[in-house]
Amino acid sequence: MLKMRVGGVGAARKHALAKNGRNVKFEGMSTETVFKEARALPLAEQVELCRNLWDEIVESKELTPGEAELIDRRLQEHLKNPDDVVSWEEVKAKLDAKYRR
Repeated sequence: MLKMRVGGVGAARKHALAKNGRNVKFEGMSTETVFKEARALPLAEQVELCRNLWDEIVESKELTPGEAELIDRRLQEHLKNPDDVVSWEEVKAKLDAKYRR
């Protein structure tokens, strides 16, 4: 059973899982198990989960307002130019070349 604490901005929207009558709480589950359970959800529920998690991150004390603005700005830039990206393979190859001993 997939469980997650719902609060902050996410609570205002009510989590997609809660709307479907599922009990949502991740506490006590490994990250791997949570990810596996989340990937098994329908795409719309995965998106809603991501939105709720992002809302929680933005509202947390761990990000400064400047950091949240920077991330939001970068997301908007990506949404405007989704093809202007570097693949993970390219990034990994550059890092391997630079730091491999």
